[in-house]
Amino acid sequence: MEQQLPDVQRFLQAVTEVEQDNANQVLDLLREKRIPCGYFYPFADMLEQIQYMPMLEEQGLQIAVICNLNPQLAAEAREKYGRDIVSLREFQEQSRQIGVMIMHPLLNLGAYGRIFEAMQLPTLFLGSVDSSAACKETFFDHLPEIYAAYADFHDDDSRAAFLGGWRGRITARWSQFHFAPEPQYLLAGFMPQAGDIAIDGGAYDGGTSAMFASLGAEVYAFEMDAKNYQKCQARAEAGHFTVENLGLSDRPKEASYNSSGTGSSLKEEGSDIAHCTSIDAYVEQKQLPRVDYIKLDVEGAELDTLHGAVQTIAKWKPRLAISAYHKDEDIYRLQAYIKSIRPDYEFAFRHYEIDVHDYWLSDGEKAAMREYNLGESVPTPCEMILYAR
Repeated sequence: MEQQLPDVQRFLQAVTEVEQDNANQVLDLLREKRIPCGYFYPFADMLEQIQYMPMLEEQGLQIAVICNLNPQLAAEAREKYGRDIVSLREFQEQSRQIGVMIMHPLLNLGAYGRIFEAMQLPTLFLGSVDSSAACKETFFDHLPEIYAAYADFHDDDSRAAFLGGWRGRITARWSQFHFAPEPQYLLAGFMPQAGDIAIDGGAYDGGTSAMFASLGAEVYAFEMDAKNYQKCQARAEAGHFTVENLGLSDRPKEASYNSSGTGSSLKEEGSDIAHCTSIDAYVEQKQLPRVDYIKLDVEGAELDTLHGAVQTIAKWKPRLAISAYHKDEDIYRLQAYIKSIRPDYEFAFRHYEIDVHDYWLSDGEKAAMREYNLGESVPTPCEMILYAR
């Protein structure tokens, strides 16, 4: 069957829209027109929150109302500081005439952003503004490569998620993202199957490895962080998979890293030492008969790890699930590199919310989300996955 040409018009429309509507331009408009803004910071004490205001107001923003989750703290701070400080419930009951709700840079706040969006109040995620200008520059500097990636996806959901990934980061509005309905890594046609030999790079506590093993795959998991490895090792025994206290890179080596839970990553100035290997070297050392599936979430080292998996990919063409969000340019360059090894790959792209049921958030933060009927998933700029088969 002849492949249908992708929607070029939609791509060009997205280019025009992000050129005219991005986070920095919105901030400039808010300052120029002196549009009243809200500020949402739900979990810190109000003193810290009030102290943060001068930085925003020195930038020319007009903070008309401060919104917090705790009614008691809001009332005490309102009395003490003489400002319009309200709880989220109070804001829902009596909203203010503001142009935008500025959200403090905490990744889990995307869930609360939905409340304001439902009230027809746009949100601007302050933590994303600093990086949105760099993302916009990357986008316009590499339009040919980005369009090549867009055009090579096999389905419309991939193209929507791909463009949404750029638009959400450039605008600092998470409502622009396009999230997938299925659980992460379980996209039909791109997931591990019974009898597969699977590699899980960046295993953390082994949850993903155990899931792959439950599907009938023979799993080899890699976790460089010694603390994470201990958690993963305990789960490996029950989950029937192999875990190695090794990082993945382009070649066997020792490297420095910083231990920070799910975000542990290689750093030249890191305080811990990791032993690393390459997928090709490990396959040869263990004399694996083949590799059918590779998942990588290695905190920005995805391209280096692919450099160390060229022989494996070229020989067996394993299905791939590669994190493509740690660096802006990864959203297009990982795909180009994989295609340079095996031009016959078919690609898909998805963006996932983070399931926080037993992960990441404190019990208090989860309880607050339940109070506002926000479920147990959080939209973030993370968890963008490039699939190949």
